[in-house]
Amino acid sequence: MKTNGDEKETHLAETTATYALGVFCQLVNPYISGVDHHKKGFMKDFFDAVLEDDGLRNPLPQHHRNRKPGKTTITTGVWSGINDTDLTRFYNGRKKIPAWKAAEFYQRLDISKVERLCCDISIDALADFQKELIKANIRVTDISELPSATGKWLLSILQANAGGRDILIDGISFQPKFDIFENLPLASGRINNGKLHLGRSSVPWKAYPIPPDKPDDHLEKTYLTQMQAAYADHLHKPINCSDDLPQTCRPEYAKQREYFYDAEGMRRNLRDVIENGEQEFDALKVDLYDGICDTCASDYADGLLRMRATLSQAAGFPLSGSVIAQFPSMIKAAEKKGLCHMLVNDHMLEWVHENE
Repeated sequence: MKTNGDEKETHLAETTATYALGVFCQLVNPYISGVDHHKKGFMKDFFDAVLEDDGLRNPLPQHHRNRKPGKTTITTGVWSGINDTDLTRFYNGRKKIPAWKAAEFYQRLDISKVERLCCDISIDALADFQKELIKANIRVTDISELPSATGKWLLSILQANAGGRDILIDGISFQPKFDIFENLPLASGRINNGKLHLGRSSVPWKAYPIPPDKPDDHLEKTYLTQMQAAYADHLHKPINCSDDLPQTCRPEYAKQREYFYDAEGMRRNLRDVIENGEQEFDALKVDLYDGICDTCASDYADGLLRMRATLSQAAGFPLSGSVIAQFPSMIKAAEKKGLCHMLVNDHMLEWVHENE
């Protein structure tokens, strides 16, 4: 069948297209230490290093679940469900990663990990990075800004791919972080349909992580140890994990982990979308601590009663220590209870004292 000139031109554009993820990987690869620099190896090592391992994996699409994996289908790791031969195509910029996988990566990306990997990029590379970053509406004038900008660049690539688009092919610009100290209508801010809205502006707001089946010791060990001690104090028996609890206590225990990850999800979003978001989050924790420390320090028959009373006080405490508190739909009772468990992680609260 013959094709007209327009169809031929479109076909040529498609076959010579360079997708943004490929440009990113090829530019960043030489400057990242501790990873395999071959194409497939880099794709596996780099994304394994920058994604949060918190159980927030999107399920495979229905047609993937219903079909038998092919000989080259990856069955484990961050690229599970993807054809192994496609990793080279992604790296070369000849193929866009599927929207379902991009959505998973977008949800799990930890920009701070990207920044740490990119901290050794030299001044000699600044001009090359500036050339590509400007296409994504990310401006860098100093080498010290480059690691953060590189993380933003990858986030914008994954966000576009999750929607079936590409920032280079479709000309999508990166949306900069909100500066919460500008005159923005914080009181009317809202979270809706996966976005944080302020006036006429909006930025993506990631879904909060789901607690993994196996607790993450790096994030959870301290507060879970204290919570287990509280249950042990209440039940008068050793509790070392949720399996040691009677069935009547397990829903409450699981709910506390959900509260913790609600607060952790809020922390990550604030870090990623609001200038000084991490500092403002810490200010919230300090404000909450001041409102609940006396409740926690009171006398109780056991540690579980202390925990329950403190969480109840936190849920109703009106936070005001940060401008973030002005967002009506961001900091609810669940997030406040999760902040309590973070304060336990910080050794500012404890349900069972060491000398008890």
